[in-house]
Amino acid sequence: MVGLSLRLPAGKYHATPWGRHVNEGEVEWPPSPWRLLRALVSTWHHKASREISEPTVRSLVERLASILPEYRLPAVTLGHTRHYMPFYDPEKTGKVFDTFAAVRPGDEVAVVWQGLELPAAEASALAKLAELLGYLGRAESWVEASPLEAAVTVNCQALGTDGVAADTEAVRLLAPQSPEGYSRWVKASGFTTNGHTKKKGTTVPGDLWSALHVETADLRSAGWSDPPGSRWVMYGRPRALYDVRSGGQRKPPTHCFTVARYAVASSVPPLFINGISVAEKVHKSLVDQACKLLGDGNAPPVFTGRDESGKPLSGHQHLHILWEANDPRRPGMTHLTLYAPMGFTHDDRRVLERLRVLYAAKGHDVHLVLLGTGEPADFAGSKLQAGQCPLFETSRVWVSRTPFVPTRHPKRYHDGRAKLDGRGLEIGGPEHDLRRLLAERGLPEPVSVTPLDETEVGGHGVRFYRFRTTRYEGEGRRGSQSGYGFRVEFPCDVTGPVAVGFGVHFGLGVLAPEVP
Repeated sequence: MVGLSLRLPAGKYHATPWGRHVNEGEVEWPPSPWRLLRALVSTWHHKASREISEPTVRSLVERLASILPEYRLPAVTLGHTRHYMPFYDPEKTGKVFDTFAAVRPGDEVAVVWQGLELPAAEASALAKLAELLGYLGRAESWVEASPLEAAVTVNCQALGTDGVAADTEAVRLLAPQSPEGYSRWVKASGFTTNGHTKKKGTTVPGDLWSALHVETADLRSAGWSDPPGSRWVMYGRPRALYDVRSGGQRKPPTHCFTVARYAVASSVPPLFINGISVAEKVHKSLVDQACKLLGDGNAPPVFTGRDESGKPLSGHQHLHILWEANDPRRPGMTHLTLYAPMGFTHDDRRVLERLRVLYAAKGHDVHLVLLGTGEPADFAGSKLQAGQCPLFETSRVWVSRTPFVPTRHPKRYHDGRAKLDGRGLEIGGPEHDLRRLLAERGLPEPVSVTPLDETEVGGHGVRFYRFRTTRYEGEGRRGSQSGYGFRVEFPCDVTGPVAVGFGVHFGLGVLAPEVP
């Protein structure tokens, strides 16, 4: 048995079935065998062609094409968002439906090729391609794939001659022909082959491997209704696991989530070093939206950080706005992650969904796309291309990602000498204050704390003094105008996020796991 486990970090699967328009609102579920093989081929070309030889991956793909896969599907809910996209004429827009299948955090799709055994080289190639697979379907449909470790019970497979059971619905999926079947089809159809496709009725790809490489746009322009080398197969999908109720019929979640993650889109993304300015705009927008949406003129404590009497909350349980720059080539911000240990309610989610644009009086507006909600473990990881957030990882060693700004001033005697504690640290100094605040957060006493001068942004080192650390509005206790960086080693593994100091709820004082 050969199998893959597919996990969707953003909780959404975006894919339009072959032959359907995106605005028809159809979602290809489960992922078709044709799409799976093309994704593996694409991953090999773009990421693994130097590590895996072409004969090996070609043989692997042909073996997978020879058997129809079976699936173990989790429960999904069909949803969509609507976007008004500009045309070349700025006064005209077109409405686009982005339909997706939403899965619960932690649920996985299992794809199984029953009875198939792979040689060691091909099994290793499949594992490597699965590791490098970044998305399946449209580009926003992030996926984490890995080989199945053990046998699973499938609930979706190709239909036989017995028909469709009462609790099952038939769904049509595009699958590849076997290599032998493709050769027979070419011979029976009278086509000539030259390794690529031209106008329908003249030439076709020379074999299945070549057919899987042809671009969809080229097939459609050549007049093909279905890709050469493909076939339609009817699968039986459990009715109970596919919920197509409209948004008005969905029940609100019975539990809170603590993380909402956004992608940042702008003609000129805001610089990472100016992230606190963006965080202030996010905070103001959330408070304004909450006051308008909830109707009583008061925003929830999770956004304001204050109780009903206006007293500040204790324990840092309310909103943290974490800004990230995950593109190694550019210094601009790529993601915003909102984290609140006290949790967001269903009403809070309505507010978060309205956070879409941060308007700029000068410069460029910043657009925010809600990627998903969940718990820190749902987004944790070091695969930046897959949209994972390293701030939620587990590590023993953490390094400053944004500058730490102390909340206290150094203590000195009348003659100017620094007051030292039992460890020889200047009381109220940056390192002393860092250790104190870490302890207040319930973290273990660090084994070592080493000063750092810079962090890497866009492939270049950026010194911490270049970061903006002041706020236009609001209060907050700070002991210094300067920001500092540290490498902190704990005696045991610590799970993020780790953030302390002045402006911690606006993205300052954030530490990230050290990259080996």
